[in-house]
Amino acid sequence: MEYKGRICIVMWEFDVQLGNAEEYIDGQFTGNLGEILIR
Repeated sequence: MEYKGRICIVMWEFDVQLGNAEEYIDGQFTGNLGEILIR
């Protein structure tokens, strides 16, 4: 699983917030996710 998007903020605890995020599984685009937080 892979996420691509614009980095909005990286927090001290290694959280990453992405805007306009997209999800890819096995190299195949699976959909737009919008704004997400990865912990």
